Amino acid sequence: MKIGELIVFEGADEVGKTMLASMLAEAFGSKGIPCEVVGFPGNKVGTLGRHVNELHHYGSRFQVDQINPTSLQFLHIAAHIDTIDRQILPSLARKRIVILDRFWWSAWIYGSVNHANKNSLKAAIQGEAIHWHGIRPARLFLVTAPTPFEKQSDLQKWKRIDHAYKKFAAQEKQKYPVTVIRNDSTPEEALFQVQKHLKAL
Repeated sequence: MKIGELIVFEGADEVGKTMLASMLAEAFGSKGIPCEVVGFPGNKVGTLGRHVNELHHYGSRFQVDQINPTSLQFLHIAAHIDTIDRQILPSLARKRIVILDRFWWSAWIYGSVNHANKNSLKAAIQGEAIHWHGIRPARLFLVTAPTPFEKQSDLQKWKRIDHAYKKFAAQEKQKYPVTVIRNDSTPEEALFQVQKHLKAL
């Protein structure tokens, strides 16, 4: 596999994306392959992504009781653009592998399920696409699980989100390699499946 590629993990909350991204980075590191894990919207101190993440999940700390679902995804996309320009593109230019925890898919899926304005959301995602400069994933892994690893306040919504991801993956795989990883055994088995598909590159 060429150095300087983008590998993405996507899927509903609590299916093991972040864990697999970290495990893959460790596997690359053990072989001396330069890589880094980046998350959307991000949780790194001092970044826009960190502020968006906290506003999204802990709005009451900022005296924000409710955020319009379209506005919320616009905030996420703004954080994406900041991370793309400030971190992802420079890393790829240095010929590092970037392992991305979430992609623009999440803005579309979560926005759609939460009844965001789809026309506005499409326009915002098209704006993000400009900043990618045509870069597409070398491989996108859609991680699924029979049930979320952590209890969800609305399990039926979680199932709708999981279903929406699977349906969307069937559409997007025409544009770049998309592989579904069922994380229903052990993390090591899921990682083995990920590595097997990466070897095919």
